Amino acid sequence: MAMNAADLAEETKSALGFVAEPTSAISLNFAAAFVTFMTTSTFTHLPGTIIGVCGSPGGPLSNGSASLGTMVSNAPVFKTALFAAFGQTTPQIGAFADAISAHFAAATVSFGIGDITGICGHTPTSPGPFVGQGANGFQVGLDKTILAATIAIAMGQGAPTPQSEDFCDALIQHVVNNAEYSYLPATVTGTCPATGAPLTLGAGVGGVIV
Repeated sequence: MAMNAADLAEETKSALGFVAEPTSAISLNFAAAFVTFMTTSTFTHLPGTIIGVCGSPGGPLSNGSASLGTMVSNAPVFKTALFAAFGQTTPQIGAFADAISAHFAAATVSFGIGDITGICGHTPTSPGPFVGQGANGFQVGLDKTILAATIAIAMGQGAPTPQSEDFCDALIQHVVNNAEYSYLPATVTGTCPATGAPLTLGAGVGGVIV
């Protein structure tokens, strides 16, 4: 699966209670801007946040996983696209864009056990490089209540409304159910000790979101 602007526009429209209404151009443009923001952002894992067990020399990594990945947000693209979507440049639209992008950028990226894979390059007498990839990643820390409150504060609206929480829930659920987080081959690296055992300095760069 992958994120889809038309589907997201329909989901957010329904969340706002306009199920029977045609999807507006603004809804479609917002959804397209958000999907572009996500798919042009990347993520990284610092050394030590990717772990696993190095087995026999030249063999595969076992139980590879990752936590605490950091999203490299493309927030300026999102803000510019929202200004175009709404047809005006206002502090409120800018604050709306910044609040959304900041929430998604603050959520960390993880990979479950077995979703970081690759080959261990050590020998029985010497440590060696680990080179691998990752699939089925996901973000941790996305929360509709926090996002709605962040948007309300940023826009000077006080407390969020139930409708705004429903909108935020639709936005987050689209990401949870459709976004794919991965590391392409050779973008996950580390060091395999000569004796095998735990991977050290496991890291990832240039993570892809679709």
